Amino acid sequence: VSESPYASLEEWLAEVSNIEFEDDFEDEAEEYSMEEDIVTIKGVSVLLEDWTDEYGLFSGATFIHAGQFIVVEGTVSTEEMTKIIESLPVIP
Repeated sequence: VSESPYASLEEWLAEVSNIEFEDDFEDEAEEYSMEEDIVTIKGVSVLLEDWTDEYGLFSGATFIHAGQFIVVEGTVSTEEMTKIIESLPVIP
């Protein structure tokens, strides 16, 4: 959790989308649209990403609420992550 210089998740995503990353595996890179992973939890827009791979479950949730930039990550499914975000005291 930190103070957010952005007013909304959408504003942050617009900024991040303009960053160009150097990738050693450009030929293998897939187009990735973070907007596809935005869900609404208790009226708050949340970027809910599933990074599960052959090593196990992993998901992350990023959102901006009440001036705070909040990221929660862990070795849980996106369904479990949704429940975690719903239980946070910062969500109305």
